[in-house]
Amino acid sequence: MSKHQIIQSLQKLCSLESIPIDSIAELLFEFKPIQEYIESLKLKSKPETAANEFFREILNNIIDAKIVKEVGYGRDVIDYVIHESYSNPILIELKGLFRLSPPKKALLRLPFKYPSYAEQIQKYLRHRNVEYVVLTNLHSVYIFNREAILDFKPFEQTTLAELLEKYEGSLWDTIKRLEDKQVKPDLDIEFFESLKHWFAQFNYVEFKPDLPYSKEELVILFFNKFIFIKTLEDYSAIPYRFIQDHYKEFVRLYENKGFINVFQKFFREIHEFFEMNYDTELFKSNFFEFIQPQDENIETFRLVFEQILGLDEWSITFGKGLIHYNYRQINEDVFGKAYESWIAENRKDEGIYYTPASITEYMTRKLVNTLFDPYIEQLKAELKKGEPDADIIDKLMSEIQNIRIIDPTAGSGSFLIKVLKAVYEKYQTLEHLTRWVNNVRNDDNLDIPDNLRLIDNFRVCYFFATGDELKLISSIILHHIFAADKDERALDTAKTNLWKEAVKLNPRIYEYRELKRDKFHILPNLELNFICGDSLCDIDFKKQIEIIISQFKPDIVRLHQIRNEYLKKPYHPEIIEEALEIRKKIRVKLKQELQLIEKPLFFCLEYFYCFFDENGEPFSESDRGFSGVISNPPWEAIKPVKREFAKQSKSKMDILHFKKWFDEKLKEDEAFCQQWREYT
Repeated sequence: MSKHQIIQSLQKLCSLESIPIDSIAELLFEFKPIQEYIESLKLKSKPETAANEFFREILNNIIDAKIVKEVGYGRDVIDYVIHESYSNPILIELKGLFRLSPPKKALLRLPFKYPSYAEQIQKYLRHRNVEYVVLTNLHSVYIFNREAILDFKPFEQTTLAELLEKYEGSLWDTIKRLEDKQVKPDLDIEFFESLKHWFAQFNYVEFKPDLPYSKEELVILFFNKFIFIKTLEDYSAIPYRFIQDHYKEFVRLYENKGFINVFQKFFREIHEFFEMNYDTELFKSNFFEFIQPQDENIETFRLVFEQILGLDEWSITFGKGLIHYNYRQINEDVFGKAYESWIAENRKDEGIYYTPASITEYMTRKLVNTLFDPYIEQLKAELKKGEPDADIIDKLMSEIQNIRIIDPTAGSGSFLIKVLKAVYEKYQTLEHLTRWVNNVRNDDNLDIPDNLRLIDNFRVCYFFATGDELKLISSIILHHIFAADKDERALDTAKTNLWKEAVKLNPRIYEYRELKRDKFHILPNLELNFICGDSLCDIDFKKQIEIIISQFKPDIVRLHQIRNEYLKKPYHPEIIEEALEIRKKIRVKLKQELQLIEKPLFFCLEYFYCFFDENGEPFSESDRGFSGVISNPPWEAIKPVKREFAKQSKSKMDILHFKKWFDEKLKEDEAFCQQWREYT
């Protein structure tokens, strides 16, 4: 029996308000268990008992998952629990659709109103590993999430037939998509206010002195780590309630030894798990090692930590804190607008603006289509030929892989995330076009046709082969996505957002149980692609190229060799460590030419692959640089920034005192005045 036939039969049954007993034999349903269900209603006094048998038949015929009946949750018993390998269990509470009328002459529809079951549903939702509860009577469906603990109402109301129609291999994903479609008005403002509140809480915490990072950078690193972890959780890559359960367990085991032991073990566990499975630059350092270890400060940190994450009793009750947001709904636009608004509030005199999503989406599609489509169309035509030419295919793929797009003022990376999604779609076109080879290849047949061998080699070479999906996503990012920003905090956030987006492209392949022994460092290191520096301040390119060619040509050749090796082996970020040292050495020399600017970018060095070939020779002017540049439109004129020149952060002096200080400095200090003129 097909899914469509079962759903049609269910819809027919649910359209009936009553069924006369003497006409039951005349009813015809394609799905035979319906007839058995109706017959059993004549015999069983409890309508739910009859409904249970019928409902189980529906689930067994449609849902591809482990289905367990009548499961105990504490003192409560739920009718059905559905376990899918990549998600948390889904609880289903079933009520009867019909009952036998007292004279036993007809089956009548039972009344069904979800508020009547509030206490029962809320009990289920309070259990630690329950996120969704489905209430149904075979016709109506009400789906609840944990928000219903405080405000009892479903986030989705539909019918069982419609829910099953939308089901495509995973009930969890089906429900998740329904939840994500719920309108969250002003979510960006809400998240922005939360960021401000969380950041302010760290004012009470003391950090160790003489650290290699500023306090602001460390706090942003803290947020990025836990938002990344919670995003993995919300996409079912790691277990539900990962942060809460691990923290609670360490508190239970080590609270009697002091919270310094709790945090040392908790952060070590978090760091080691994610370094092993999702190692990125996010997990190079252990945040807790930067906190002053005195007892009083540790207690302050505990209160701040629990409040920010939402682990204290008050936050858990009212759903407040970092872990209580749904990060499937906080996409790059919500996060970007909140984060960049927060940055702008702290740097009002430097002009940071967020471009509306409709504009970034249009700009991205236009750019990616313009750059990729000519090559993609030629490649599709060649791949469809009966005897495709391997040289033409390799040449076109080389052209595609050399398409490089940069956002030189990346902020939180909103533009680049859209670029990644659009470019990924282009590669998916090629993957779908060549997937047919999996159905006809015979590994035991030594006499493989040339065209089959060519397509097979194409898929292996460019990471389209089954099992290489992780490498494909890393390869796309490393070949095509580039960024610059003079704010280290913004750049770190852009990296985090891109790693999060990589997971969102195909969450199943990032599920931690699928990451076998050979899959370390599955998210790409971005230190050769994302550069901290001011893209508006640089040495003239001709002069920059002359300096590099005259003194560092062998280094450029070596940088190319290292990058090419990493592009082939994206699971091995240790490959690029030598490249980082080479860049640092050349930067020291270039900085001597531009001493007044704090963070010049040095395009020709940092993006050497856009300015020099593999022999260290400079490209011609027409060939150098990026294929595409995408960034915030110039909302206001570029102008010298006094605070940036003076290196006075907002925390050191308010704007009124700063202006007075700056004007007096210009009058009293001739050298300062001359430097300002040169800077301007």
